[in-house]
Amino acid sequence: MSGESVKADNSATLRVGVRHAILDTAGVVHDTILRNSVVFLYYTLEDAVDNNNLILYKLTDSTGSAMFYKLDSLSYTVRVQNGVLGNKIQSINTPHQSIVNMVITY
Repeated sequence: MSGESVKADNSATLRVGVRHAILDTAGVVHDTILRNSVVFLYYTLEDAVDNNNLILYKLTDSTGSAMFYKLDSLSYTVRVQNGVLGNKIQSINTPHQSIVNMVITY
């Protein structure tokens, strides 16, 4: 975490939803949940890109979600890996005693 002062409060929850959205020729959006995608949690963007210092990983469930509980109040980077659609990376903050919802859309 490169010198960052960390308060271990274990008070945040992060829900990552993974979806696939397609716009058809009629202009209608088809939105599908993506089950069994791997959601990786890192402290930094560099770690996510280089696949170093992994904190946790989970598979998305039948609702397309992966839940991370008892996180410290920090910034995290999430990398989602889908076998067909590839990787997506996004960063998020988890404030003290928060429940944060993040949606990754392919």
